[in-house]
Amino acid sequence: FKLQNPNISNMNTAKITVATWVTFKHEQPNEAALFSLGDTQQKSIASNRPVFLVTIDANEKINLKVLNNTILKDKHWKTAANAITASQLHNIIVSYDGTDASNVPLLYVDNHQQTLFTDHVTPAATMNQISNGSYINVGAGNVGGTWGTIKDTVIHEMAMWKEALGSAEFEQIYARGQMPNLTSSNGAHPLDGTTFNSKVTNHLVSWWRM
Repeated sequence: FKLQNPNISNMNTAKITVATWVTFKHEQPNEAALFSLGDTQQKSIASNRPVFLVTIDANEKINLKVLNNTILKDKHWKTAANAITASQLHNIIVSYDGTDASNVPLLYVDNHQQTLFTDHVTPAATMNQISNGSYINVGAGNVGGTWGTIKDTVIHEMAMWKEALGSAEFEQIYARGQMPNLTSSNGAHPLDGTTFNSKVTNHLVSWWRM
């Protein structure tokens, strides 16, 4: 399954958060993209690399890559192996402030912050600004020049913000068991009585329920 939106709007930012509820029915045989922003379906990594890429690999690690397509350099963070478990529902949330090359992303799995290890090509590289018209690919993307599509996976829900949300917002999203959405900012079936704070609702730009 792949959802592709070739013309997002209301972005123009170097800050981003992506959250999803997802079940991986089996381990991935190769690295594959869970979420890709900024590339097209072409496989030439030099000219069509994603700006922001979240992947899952065969060791059940979650990888985050941010890329600068002006200088063709990238930065890469990854969790330890077995960050996720096959046949189990997971909430994965990643945020990153790409305005400063020294910033470190925040990555949570099921409301637990993950330790991130670096494998940078260029530590000083910044992320390109996410502009209007950028491609979004959910369930697929350009992974090192190869088109990597998630296998045997159910993506239940996904949302994207034009802001780097923090741990407080991550905890709200997890506790409610559902994303805010563009039709009801409080979510249709919250699991608790709280409401999302304004940072969560005001910066939401895309939301999908599969």
